[in-house]
Amino acid sequence: MLARILAMDDAPLDVVRAPEKRLLTTCRDGAVLLCAMLRSSGVPARVRYGFAHLLYEPRQILHDHVVVEYWSGENWRIADSRLSQAFRHRHGLNSLDPVNISPQLFLSGGEIWKRVRNGELPARALSAMRGNDQYGLWKARNLHIYDLSSLSGVEPLLWDAWGVMLFQPQGVPPQAPEQFEFLDMMADLATVTPQDCDALAGIFNAAEDMYAPDEIVSFSPVVGKSTIRLMRAEAA
Repeated sequence: MLARILAMDDAPLDVVRAPEKRLLTTCRDGAVLLCAMLRSSGVPARVRYGFAHLLYEPRQILHDHVVVEYWSGENWRIADSRLSQAFRHRHGLNSLDPVNISPQLFLSGGEIWKRVRNGELPARALSAMRGNDQYGLWKARNLHIYDLSSLSGVEPLLWDAWGVMLFQPQGVPPQAPEQFEFLDMMADLATVTPQDCDALAGIFNAAEDMYAPDEIVSFSPVVGKSTIRLMRAEAA
C-alpha cells in the first residue's frame, strides 16, 4: 500500500494529497497500516475484526468493521484510522474520540458470535438490509474466524476465505456441530495478556480448516476470484 501511495505522489505521508492521488482502501487496510505504525513506534497493537453501527450511531445498521486495539499502558483501547477531524466534522461526530472509542461501539467477532449464540442479538441484525438470519450467522462466523486469524498473526481481507468458509456457498451458515462447539470455545478465551493471545493462537493454528493455510481464496469485488499465497513473517 505504501509503495502504491508513494508511486502516485512521493510527498511525505503526512502531506494531504489531492483526491486523484489517494489510495482507495477499506477499513481493514487502514487498520493494518495504523497497527504497523504503532508497532514500529514500540506500542503494542493488533488488528481486530467485528461489527459496528454505521458511523457508530446505535440507530444505524450493523456492518462488518475493522479497527486497531493498542495498549495504553493500562488497558487495550480502540482506535479507528478513518476518523480524521474532517470526517468527524462532516458527519457530526466531533464528540467521538478516534483513539479511544468505547468498547460498546465496536464488538469483536468473538463477542458478536457469543451474542448471537446466546440469543442476545438476532443473526439477521448482521445481514445489513437483507433481514436474513442465515446470512447473518454466516457473516458472524466469518468475522469471528477473521478476528481469531488476526490475533494469531494473519490479517485477512474482508473477502478472503479458506477452510470451513469454503464448505458452503456464500450466505449459507455452518452446519456441523463440531464447528459451533469450536467457535463457542474460542469466543470464551481471554485476549488481554500476551500469554492469553499465545494460548489462543496455539489452539487456533492447530485447528484444521480453521487457521489460514499458506494459500487462501480471495473473492475480490474488483478483480474477482483468485488464489493468494500468504507471506508470513519469519520466526524470530
